[in-house]
Amino acid sequence: MRNIYGKKIAVAIILCICLCILLSVHASAADNAWKDKIVLSSRGDVTQDGKISLRDVLLVLKDIAGMQTLDTAEAQYRGDADHSGRVTIEDAEMLMDAALHGKNFGYAFTEPVVRTFIVDSASLAPEESYCYSSLEDVVNQLNADPPKSEDERVTILFAPGVYREHTELKAPYVTFQALDPENETPANITFYYGCGFCYNSLQQEKADSNQGASLIIAASAHDFHARDMMFENSYNIYMTKEEYSDYCAYPRNSQPLSIRENADNLLSSRYQTQGLALRVDADRARFDHCRIIGRQDTLLMNGEGNRVYYEDCYIEGTVDFIYGNGTAVFESCQINAPYHSGHITAASTPETQKFGFLFKDCTFTREQVAQKEAPNDNSYSLGRPWRDYAMVVYWNCKMDGHITTGNERWMNMGGGLPLEDPECPQRETLRFFEAGSMDLEGNPLDLESLKPDYERILQQEDLQPGGEYDAAAWLAGDDGWNPGGYP
Repeated sequence: MRNIYGKKIAVAIILCICLCILLSVHASAADNAWKDKIVLSSRGDVTQDGKISLRDVLLVLKDIAGMQTLDTAEAQYRGDADHSGRVTIEDAEMLMDAALHGKNFGYAFTEPVVRTFIVDSASLAPEESYCYSSLEDVVNQLNADPPKSEDERVTILFAPGVYREHTELKAPYVTFQALDPENETPANITFYYGCGFCYNSLQQEKADSNQGASLIIAASAHDFHARDMMFENSYNIYMTKEEYSDYCAYPRNSQPLSIRENADNLLSSRYQTQGLALRVDADRARFDHCRIIGRQDTLLMNGEGNRVYYEDCYIEGTVDFIYGNGTAVFESCQINAPYHSGHITAASTPETQKFGFLFKDCTFTREQVAQKEAPNDNSYSLGRPWRDYAMVVYWNCKMDGHITTGNERWMNMGGGLPLEDPECPQRETLRFFEAGSMDLEGNPLDLESLKPDYERILQQEDLQPGGEYDAAAWLAGDDGWNPGGYP
């Protein structure tokens, strides 16, 4: 969003006059003394059509009305906001009156119980404002002074834009939420570290597969929640000017920029490496309507016993792009595999852990991206075991023809005997299950003819309430956590 700092004085005077006239319309509705405190030159852009951005309304509410948060449970404030996230100045005035005098004009506001920040990559707000241009600045503040309980939950609202930052959140009870989820430009937290490559910004010699994630939700950041966000690792998808300047030259990087910047090489599996978009170490983490984008090793659930819930999310990658030793439920998600060939999962479930990954009512697609051809039939396995007791369950999922069949429906990680060999010891330990799989049109698949002999076909009653693999039991733990609202 453009800020009007630096606009010509004449334009500012005209806008001040217009705003004063508009603010006087509802003079009889409430005590108007607070309106005199508005200084237009410290606010965001007022457009020629007489509208002010929703972010700037919130800034006014913060500074003038003392409001710190809005009740987003029902998102009622979206009612009179247009698709660009703007509201009329008349509606902005009503918001302020509602905040000051407890009036309800169809907007849901609450008294300041928790802290709310806005992150806007284009913000020119002063540093003492609660609107930041950098996510890292907010996270550093929260890591130093974390919320102590759910009642102190902090919400970070992200304006549409790109947040190219390598960030680790350590504070619990934090929510990341897109301020304008309907905007064509998503709120995208992205970075470019590729595993095994050197960057000037790194303290260590090379980026590794754990610390290189664009966003790390540390174990201490339990009860994390994200809504309508995008998390991305751009390595081997596109190159940014930041990566150009940060990428170490040959011979520190054996692969020079002249190779990487070639468009064909950039998307080639030959030059692909691990590049995490999101690493989740925290327990009771939840993601709703989020996009998680990468190539190899896109999404890591890292931590024995940590529970993560994904609902209506889009997850994209090629090789082992959903992996780790955590317990995770993916419900009504789209899992897209648009490149070449690969493997959906690489679970490393510990032997002592009953549950690994559950895909419930998900759709597995091969939709084309980046002007590349979609994968061929039988080009993606459902997964391969990163550890001997890997556990993955597919329940009532729709699958396109790129999902392999027979002995290649699941693959081994490499080294040792292949899984189809009767002498392979992993056949006795790994836990690969399916139930109710369908094609994209919803026609049931004949799993008995498609599966390898070491895969187990579950009955629907095994997954229903009270069954051995009841969906509620995956995440319940000792505290009864139930983000999916299961019976």
